[in-house]
Order: sequence, then C-alpha cells, then structure tokens
Amino acid sequence: MKLGSLASAYVVLCILLICGLARTASAADDGGDQFCRLFEGTRDEMKGSEGQRINRLTAFAGVDVRCQEKIIDFRQSVLAPHEKLRGGWMQARWSSAYCQPGSRFLEAVRSGWTITSTVTTSDGQSFSVRAVCEEAVATIGTPATAQATSFKG
Repeated sequence: MKLGSLASAYVVLCILLICGLARTASAADDGGDQFCRLFEGTRDEMKGSEGQRINRLTAFAGVDVRCQEKIIDFRQSVLAPHEKLRGGWMQARWSSAYCQPGSRFLEAVRSGWTITSTVTTSDGQSFSVRAVCEEAVATIGTPATAQATSFKG
C-alpha cells in the first residue's frame, strides 16, 4: 500500500472522529470542564473499537483522555516500519483536520487542550503528532527519548 493511500485513510478516520465529536459537543454545556466531558464521551463511544482496521496497514489502538493535563490522544498501530512513514504527511493533515474555523477542536486547543495522535509502527518505533493550529509538532521515539520537530501545517 502506498503512503498516500495510508494518509488518505488516516484523514478519513480523523473526519469520522470529528463528526462524532461535533455531535457529542452539542450536548456539552459551557462549564469549565466541557471539553473533558466531551472527550471522555468520545473515548467511551470508541471503546471496543481497538484493533479495528482503518485500512490494511493501520489499526485503531485507542483513545486516552487526561483531563487534568488537558490532553486527548488517539492511538494507532501501523503494520509498516517507521522509515516508510517519513515525509511529514501526517503532521500537516493532523493540524488541518483539527484546526478548522468554528470547530470544537479549535476551541479546545485555544482553551489549552492538546490533541495528539500516537502511532506505533511494526518495528516498535512510535511518534506523536500534536495539533497546535498554527503548526503540528511531531515527537519521534519513545516518550523518554522523544525529540520534537516542528512542521508547518
């Protein structure tokens, strides 16, 4: 499978997640923990989906929500080695998917939330992409040894 089709499938997953969150967001009130409830609801809705294939190379691996830290992290597993995924495609798409004007995700980011995706490859490497709405920041390696690199989105 080409990297482009992997990227396209990933963007489709992001759009589906955004649609689900938009539906859940309308029920949230304007209290200080609205995004926490919104993201916890999304996590709960997606429980049981772990292991489902996004495409033939990518599987959904879960959602972590850490309200005290204001972080939501979507996890995926990729059946390809890390070196096949380089090129910056994910960084630009991640920010553009979550930084649309008027979106609840943009509101969450502006309210101090961090929206990330952590991808683990077949060779055990992981990298994370963080939507910042002006850019995406990717960290490559394990959490203890990760190096941050900025990419314009």
